[in-house]
Amino acid sequence: LEKELSKSKYAKKFSVIQDVIWNEMFQADAQAFELILENPSKFDPIKNLILKLLEPHPKQATIVTTNYDLVLERVMAYNKISFSDGFAGYELTRFTPQLIEEHKMSVNLIKVHGSLSWFNLNGNIVRSERKVNNNFTIIPPGKNKYLMAFHEPYRELIQLSDNAISKAKCFLVIGFGFNDAHLTPKIVQAVNEGVPIVIITKSITPMTKKVLADAQNYVFIEEYKNDTSKTQFTFRKDKQNVKSCILSGNFWKLGDFLKII
Repeated sequence: LEKELSKSKYAKKFSVIQDVIWNEMFQADAQAFELILENPSKFDPIKNLILKLLEPHPKQATIVTTNYDLVLERVMAYNKISFSDGFAGYELTRFTPQLIEEHKMSVNLIKVHGSLSWFNLNGNIVRSERKVNNNFTIIPPGKNKYLMAFHEPYRELIQLSDNAISKAKCFLVIGFGFNDAHLTPKIVQAVNEGVPIVIITKSITPMTKKVLADAQNYVFIEEYKNDTSKTQFTFRKDKQNVKSCILSGNFWKLGDFLKII
């Protein structure tokens, strides 16, 4: 999709593409909202993972995501997990990047590609779960996203994510394919210098294997050859040879992964 939308013929249709993506994602997000209301336990893996990350001192975790949806915010709010995404509240609060770094003893949520609930209102980035206007604050796939990264709030968000990545003692990566030109280089630099990384996904992409070829300390967790009953673990420690093993179970799924940590 990104390769297609980067073609010159789409350059003058950016706002149309942004509108289409926002509306499609908004409908899907509404379905997720209904599911949280009907069966909140469906999202226990997300809740339990975040609570696990908050156990060690200083009881603070940073989540960097390229997703637009509001699942993380809703799961944390429903389960009384304190977090900041740069807004002091929900309805019509203005983006203040300093709130993320100042928000201690909780989760710092950095949405580098924007959010369905963010709008540009009279030059201010505000948050509202109701549609405020058509000035959506999301970065669609394509070349334009690199130009948008120089504007508020993306410039501040990318700086915050860079700082978080540079300070990280380890990485837990869930479903990220390492195709983002802003996040990937910083993460690769860190893991090449020995910062441990664990990746959980249905299938490790060729791009992931390529960019992490020199990572010193990693664990890849993925489904084994489309066999829903088995999980493949591939790992390297301290520049040693790459090893792998196959275990029975769906440990590449978040809920089952939490059973073994």
